[in-house]
Amino acid sequence: MLKVSVLLCTHNPKDGYITRTLEALKDQTLPRDQWELMLIDNSSADPLAGRYDLSWHPNGRHLLEKELGLTPARMCGIANASSELLVFVDDDNVLRPDYLAKAVEIAEKHPFLGAWGGNTKGVYEVTPPEWFGKWAEYIGVKKHDRFNWTNVPCNAKCSPIGAGLCVRRAVAVAYAEEQKNSDELKLDRCGDLLLGCGDLDLAYHSVKLDMGYAVTPELELDHLIPAGRLTEEYLERLVDQTMFSGAFLQFKWGQIDKSFSPPGWKSRQLKRWRNRGKSAIDRKLNEAIDRGYARGRLMLGSGMTQQAFLALQAGGKK
Repeated sequence: MLKVSVLLCTHNPKDGYITRTLEALKDQTLPRDQWELMLIDNSSADPLAGRYDLSWHPNGRHLLEKELGLTPARMCGIANASSELLVFVDDDNVLRPDYLAKAVEIAEKHPFLGAWGGNTKGVYEVTPPEWFGKWAEYIGVKKHDRFNWTNVPCNAKCSPIGAGLCVRRAVAVAYAEEQKNSDELKLDRCGDLLLGCGDLDLAYHSVKLDMGYAVTPELELDHLIPAGRLTEEYLERLVDQTMFSGAFLQFKWGQIDKSFSPPGWKSRQLKRWRNRGKSAIDRKLNEAIDRGYARGRLMLGSGMTQQAFLALQAGGKK
């Protein structure tokens, strides 16, 4: 009987990274006859089925999702998964050898949990700049010293990220059904767009099924970070679009309503005064936080749908 379904969603992966991801999966201590592996090619320019051999795994297979976006790729994996526990792995994640075995232990030990994740250690292609440390969480580098859980949505201290995210099948199916029947903005990467929070949205669906979500130091993986993600330009764009997505996530889970008034002149001046002692890059990224969140709140009020948003990004009109 399969205990785990591993869903590896990828779009135009970096060969040196996804190869390490697959090697780490080969090294898992959980016997291969107890888990399955699905490599989900999300419309890569060069099809992946002919590039990455999964014959080493008795339950390994390639899937193709033609609709671009991490959300459709995840939904493809969910629809094809056979086990009651799903583990989402990114194409730049290197799981510790006991990751899947620990995920199963946690599922059995904590039946009240619907989703959980662990520690993600950054492994960098180049040495990060000195200012980078406080912003590392935005690229998925997180450390948890203790087990924390909740059954209330939008609790940052307990929220697992997408890298190595473990989800019970019932929660994943509930999320997929909602996404399939909704035209709301998809809170995930889509091509070059850096939208986010889809992983959090997925985890928070545990609450709808009267379960909780958690983080634990028992689960560990390395997150491979290329040099391009350490630049000021990339971080500014990432922070902006993450906060934009965060506004939609907060609204969806009842934390805010659609009413919003942009900060006035006095408020903006006060923020500038409070930022006066910070470095130029910290000021720039703090401004990106405010800008992205404000834009998200404004678009919420306009009733922005997924189709309208993508048309706007492509140069169309709402």
